[in-house]
Amino acid sequence: MIVYSHFFLKFKNSKKTFFLYFFFLGLHLFSQETEQQEFIGMLKTPENAIITYKINFKELADGNIEGFSVTDFYGSEKTKSKINGTINRNKNTISFYETENVSTKSDANPGEFCFIHVENLKLKTKTNKTIIEGKFQGKYNTGKNCVNGYLYLVGTNFLSKSDSTLDLKPQKAIKELLYQTNNQELLPNEKLQINWISEEITFECWDSRKVDGDAISVFFDDKKILENSIINETKKAITLPFVGKEGIIKIVATNEGTQSPNTVTINLKDKTIIHPVITKLKLGETTTIILKKGTKK
Repeated sequence: MIVYSHFFLKFKNSKKTFFLYFFFLGLHLFSQETEQQEFIGMLKTPENAIITYKINFKELADGNIEGFSVTDFYGSEKTKSKINGTINRNKNTISFYETENVSTKSDANPGEFCFIHVENLKLKTKTNKTIIEGKFQGKYNTGKNCVNGYLYLVGTNFLSKSDSTLDLKPQKAIKELLYQTNNQELLPNEKLQINWISEEITFECWDSRKVDGDAISVFFDDKKILENSIINETKKAITLPFVGKEGIIKIVATNEGTQSPNTVTINLKDKTIIHPVITKLKLGETTTIILKKGTKK
């Protein structure tokens, strides 16, 4: 997914520069063949704009793949999309395309989203790194072309290996990066939109890092479901009915604890789908999650 017309104002984000620095250093990213595959890297447009990009997919027995992509994962346009495709192990090629958005921070209209299509790119191995690189094509949901460009992704399966020869500092940095791409980070006044299927919401919250006395209040459609609740390592779980077309969850920081900011890990469960979110707020600040009811495909 590229919200092409919205990207350029976000290009100079320093965290993106930090990320790209690690990849152009040529880190030793060791990969292994498993059913679950993960690659992280960038998209490059004809105007030389760089957009951070990650794919995570399961390889099925018949050679098909299904999973997710995450675009602009350090920016305000961060979007998670479904992907489908194929891997040809005989030719060592991969094809995939984004089918629909799962969640997004962008306020763009649905018709403005540009979905990534990749066809028959080589799975290359260079100095113990698994690399996917080559041209991509972007298409609107109408099928009309929106932008073409270049894709560069590196496999991350090296993180599951225990190897004393690896430099732990780069590993730690990439692990932190992956943690942040796998969790939607919500800052003050940001809005995250999630496509929802079921008629029930399971809301879980806890402190997945240092427990320091953070507290939050949570509202669903302006009804308070948690009031000044202290967050610790034990998950608080609430199940809510969701029968309308849209539901709005607001999280308010009521205590920053001993270490600012107020940081809370949240899971929103939609049947078997889990949407992980991390909020980072100061006292009195608010962030919003908008659930849009859809239909199961």
